[in-house]
Amino acid sequence: MAILPPTDETIAHIKSATAGFDLIFSNELESAEELFKSSDSALHRLGSGACAFLQAALSLEVRPHLRSTSSRE
Repeated sequence: MAILPPTDETIAHIKSATAGFDLIFSNELESAEELFKSSDSALHRLGSGACAFLQAALSLEVRPHLRSTSSRE
């Protein structure tokens, strides 16, 4: 089974998504989100999911009733 070479479109999607992930690692989440919204490729959707996860994780707050009982002692 022969492996097909990537198309120009695929290469463009990889370069664009890579730029988006670079933005995430540079703490520029809003810019990364905008870049990932610019295309409907699987890589861009993955990037959008990563942004959504990071936003959710960064917005978590520790609620008093969820703390372990050892902290109450």
